[in-house]
Amino acid sequence: MDPQTARALIELAKTGVSLSISGWVVLVIIVLAASFIGAYLADKGRNLATKEDIATITRKIEEVKASFVAQAEDHAQHNRLRLAALDRRLEAHQQVYAHWHKLLDAVYSDRILDVVNDCRTWWIENCLYLDPDVRDAFVDAWLAACRHADLLRAQTPKEELYKNWDQLQSCGDRIIRGAGLPGFAMQEKEQIAPMKADR
Repeated sequence: MDPQTARALIELAKTGVSLSISGWVVLVIIVLAASFIGAYLADKGRNLATKEDIATITRKIEEVKASFVAQAEDHAQHNRLRLAALDRRLEAHQQVYAHWHKLLDAVYSDRILDVVNDCRTWWIENCLYLDPDVRDAFVDAWLAACRHADLLRAQTPKEELYKNWDQLQSCGDRIIRGAGLPGFAMQEKEQIAPMKADR
């Protein structure tokens, strides 16, 4: 019997209520039963609240797990696509490098427009596999190759002529950087592009 219930019975007895012994026994049993039932119901209420809390926490954990699994799957899918495109990307960088060399070889020839058209067609079909900087560099290179002979014929000042040649020439380094390959040593650079801008 809790202290509150005991106090209530004592107060009831002080008021002078006359009950027989059996009446008092019944009253005590009722009070004890009510106290027990109250404690039992309170305990049940706490258990129910705990169960509801556990259910809520479990639901939130499951939501977080589902979100994590979805993010992990998205990340894995993204990595699979990147790996699948890696070989194609390296191949595209090698091909654009070969096309750039064709531009260098044809810049002073009468077939330059055919080479530029070939480069443009290749770029349209493959540019998505190239690093964004390489995409721009290759366009700049074929435009510079088209202009170069005209600039020479027009006796353009050397600064402008060299600037145009540098635009064509710099494409090679940008392709190498875009492919993620190590840079060339100075000797290799000299072997790749021995031509001069004002040849």
